[in-house]
Amino acid sequence: MKLKKSIALCLMAFASATTAADNKLGYFSAPSIHDNSVVFTAEGDLWHTYTNVGTAKRLTTHESEETMASISPDGQSIAYIANYQGTFEAYTMPINGGQPKRLTFENARVRVQGWSHDGEVIYATTSGFGPANYWTLKTVNPNTLKTTELPLSDAIEGAVSSDGKYLFFTRFGLQVTGDNSRVYRGGAQGQIWRWALNSKQEATPLTKDHMASVREPMVYKDKVIFISDISGSDNLWSMDFDGNNKQQLTKHQDWEIRLASNQGNQVVYQLGADIHQFNLDNSTDKTLDISLVSDFAERQERWENKPMKYFNNAAIAGKAKKVVITARGKLAVAGLNNTRLVEIDTPAQSRTRSAVLSVDGKYVYAINDASGENEIWRFAADGSGQGKQLTKDGGSFRWNLYPSPNGNYLAHDDRDGNLWLLNLKTQKNQKIAENGGGFSAFDSVTWSADSKLIAFAGSHVDRQRSSIRLYSLAGDKEQFLTSDKYEAFSPTFSADGKWLYFISNRHFSSNPRSPWGDRNMGPAFDKRGQIFAYALTKDDKFPFSKPTELDKVNGSKNKDAKDDNKDSKKQSKSVSINWDGITDKLYQVPVANNNYSSLAASKKGLYVLESAGSAKNIKYIKFDNIEPKPETFAGGVLGYQLAANGEQILFAKRAKDVMETYIVDANAKAPKDLKKSKINSNHWQMAFSPADEWQQMFQDAWLMHREFLFDANMRGLDWAATKKKYQPLVDRITARSELNDIFAQMMGELNALHSQVRGGDVPVDKDSAKGSTLGARFGEVKNGVLIDDIYDGDKDLPAFAAPLAKAEVNAAEGDVITHINNKKVNSLVEMHQALRNQAKKQVLLTLERNGKTHKTVVVPTSARTDAALRYLDWVDHNRNKVASSNSDIGYLHMNAMTANDINSFAREFYANFDKDALIIDVRRNRGGNIDSWIIEKLLRQAWMFWQERNSAPYTNMQQTFRGHLVVLTDQLTYSDGETFSAGIKSLGLAPLIGKQTSGAGVWLTGRNRLTDNGMARVAELPQYSLQGEWVVEGTGVSPDIEVDNLPYATFMGSDAQLDAGIEYLLNKLKSEPIKPLSAKPMAKQGPAADINKIN
Repeated sequence: MKLKKSIALCLMAFASATTAADNKLGYFSAPSIHDNSVVFTAEGDLWHTYTNVGTAKRLTTHESEETMASISPDGQSIAYIANYQGTFEAYTMPINGGQPKRLTFENARVRVQGWSHDGEVIYATTSGFGPANYWTLKTVNPNTLKTTELPLSDAIEGAVSSDGKYLFFTRFGLQVTGDNSRVYRGGAQGQIWRWALNSKQEATPLTKDHMASVREPMVYKDKVIFISDISGSDNLWSMDFDGNNKQQLTKHQDWEIRLASNQGNQVVYQLGADIHQFNLDNSTDKTLDISLVSDFAERQERWENKPMKYFNNAAIAGKAKKVVITARGKLAVAGLNNTRLVEIDTPAQSRTRSAVLSVDGKYVYAINDASGENEIWRFAADGSGQGKQLTKDGGSFRWNLYPSPNGNYLAHDDRDGNLWLLNLKTQKNQKIAENGGGFSAFDSVTWSADSKLIAFAGSHVDRQRSSIRLYSLAGDKEQFLTSDKYEAFSPTFSADGKWLYFISNRHFSSNPRSPWGDRNMGPAFDKRGQIFAYALTKDDKFPFSKPTELDKVNGSKNKDAKDDNKDSKKQSKSVSINWDGITDKLYQVPVANNNYSSLAASKKGLYVLESAGSAKNIKYIKFDNIEPKPETFAGGVLGYQLAANGEQILFAKRAKDVMETYIVDANAKAPKDLKKSKINSNHWQMAFSPADEWQQMFQDAWLMHREFLFDANMRGLDWAATKKKYQPLVDRITARSELNDIFAQMMGELNALHSQVRGGDVPVDKDSAKGSTLGARFGEVKNGVLIDDIYDGDKDLPAFAAPLAKAEVNAAEGDVITHINNKKVNSLVEMHQALRNQAKKQVLLTLERNGKTHKTVVVPTSARTDAALRYLDWVDHNRNKVASSNSDIGYLHMNAMTANDINSFAREFYANFDKDALIIDVRRNRGGNIDSWIIEKLLRQAWMFWQERNSAPYTNMQQTFRGHLVVLTDQLTYSDGETFSAGIKSLGLAPLIGKQTSGAGVWLTGRNRLTDNGMARVAELPQYSLQGEWVVEGTGVSPDIEVDNLPYATFMGSDAQLDAGIEYLLNKLKSEPIKPLSAKPMAKQGPAADINKIN
């Protein structure tokens, strides 16, 4: 096992090691206390200190982060979570250090909560029977590893009273969704409940009257200590065991209390980057003075040997056959044939974006944020000298740079929908277009060869679709060329400047071609793209026009086609633009329509990107007036760029986990052997300071929130002051994971959802073992492991079956697994250990059934797939329950609102469209963007039907649901699941039954990735009702019929919300039965009747 540091070396180097006290390093979180011992997380490791001794001792050294530590009641052991073997599980170790022991084998998410007074570890996990994000509490004996379920649904935190009589637990809360908000009042507010241990009684809510989100119950004497945001910031509160006498204990306003725990009257908690100790008897609060003795390995200079894993973009110059690459916020200029790779020295603690090379290859121009804003900089392409900042007006986020062919200008666009022109000689920055709309107003900008014209495409605030605009530098003149009827994009000038080519989606060929057929979701129009051109001058013949008898040279290619082979200097002469007549005639390139993008023109032809699903190919269309056709230039690319001189092409391909780039001549085909064309980016080994990068990412996250948050007023927050407040914490961090915690705190002040912090370059043990599963629930018996329940799913889809449910596997519920790969298995722990690293591999099981033994081969699956199988098992259970209540009621669940989920909708909705009633369940829906597709299907109405002499009737509209509908929601219906619910409610399509939804009502694009591929999400797109009111965000969508799934009853098998949906529909069917389609006898003679309005 690879260790990231050595405890022994740290102790040996004690005298010379840097301490946190020296440089004020150390970011402390997740504390636990016992007497005067404190264990906490810093540098991603566990540390032990004392309340009266400042220097801490490191306890763990593994690459995985260890956190959520809890000291045992006797003070001798620590329970915590770590990802040592593929998933975060619970472990224990002696408080003075020692080898960790794995406690749990859930192969799911796990959170350590604490200890029971009899020495068992309490933890929460998502491994139970239920939907996504379904947490339950368990205990595990550290000696025997026997686990016990606490029968409470959606319990994510818990603490036991000192007499062992009560369990106080938290349901829901933003710790479930991963959002960060100081004050939260949506449906998923955390609430604390009380349950009498070992009873069969329902739990009692204790904070229902406390209008706040609460979490982390702790027990002291006859009081429950908890954290509440009712004061506007998370503080400690107390209440009696019955929920009465709630009192605020701490009064923090500037900082929120993070994770906390207690032993007796002492509570320790994280505040900012420090640990506080609070005395419950006398209300004294002090900051613990902690210093770390460490070499701070994660702050030391690092080498990234594969920077292309973090590739952002590449750009080519002219004849130099070099490219500038932007990756992980840094720049390198690379070429062919093992030539020197040049690293550009950019300012420290800055991120560089969108770099381009000057046409002569001497300079690199890029967007850099060293000043605190995204400004344009110039760097020497040979790596010499210092960079120079060219602009000082970066008040809006800048997107891309577009150098002119003559090297005098840079066009660039910004977040506010403006297009600018920077004069590189005078450094004057001029706005040349405005009112761009959408996520990125200008999706393409291109120059004419003489640098006198700019064509650009993109959205406009007054138009529905992307349009082509033409701008002349000489007259400061702008003109729309295309109408708003069709999308038009990707303009490119011909090499001689006489033609402007572009792509427009104007071809419509329906597939399917009629509304008939099973699961016909309606017409789709694929391959809409066609290539068009405008003549910029008078009397020039279109290069693709067929030859006629009027041509000067009969039967030969036209003059323009011949001229394409002339010297490029002659072709670059300025042309006189026919402004008044440009749009009089529109020419079309006579090639087949397709999914086209990224059009470029060379002297001899056109290049264009053709897409089929995720596959992209560069196509070449030769200027041919006889029979032009797209030929594959290069396949399997991610993108390409034609050099300004039209003689070279740069394209990129993915190779495993890195990007590879190539430069080839702009001919009809790229070479088959690309070895000599490969850019030597593999020479790039990037050295960087993690501490500098953390500072930059903090600035970047702050800036992207300022630029992209849905509210330009930053929810009334002084965002500059907020940055100043959190900046000192960045100086203290010693691990990348701690930066994520700062993001969470800072973003939380905006009180917005869709505010999760994810990923980043955190240490991972890539060589660790990974768990695998068999897709079932198990129990321990005397002679092995009992197969208690094999996950069920759709029997018609064997590809989605659990491993033990596969047709070729001879296993059944009630069988006992005695051996795995011929090795004896005596317990669940031994079974999980035997299945490590076995996912997607054949495993031999020895099973005992009815006193007889047999063997079968099974292929285990990953923990991730197991979670999906558990979900499908829950869905199948609900579907069967509904069907058993009334076969005329259908059921479908929407797990999310993504492309995969519309596929699931097509499977399930059309299997139920002819039912008299339908339940659409969006509880735990994780969001996406397909709500309108689903609502459209529900809005369809049948207005007549057909009935042939020998068939059942069928409606027009085809496969339309005509029955009664209900929609189930709950506290964790999230994002687009809520938009769907809001649509159902607003349009009156069905009653919502269940609970108020989460309140994640502002959508996002996910375009704010950090340099190391981490994400500090920004909510960008607010939703409004037709009356103009801002809706959903922070509140959620309330149900028409409120029904809660209570914790004990739900765990024991009840589903009150589903039962309420069934009951509602049964009553509806009784009071308003759906009339069957039945044709009246046809008149023997005469015409049919007129149609009437449906009542």
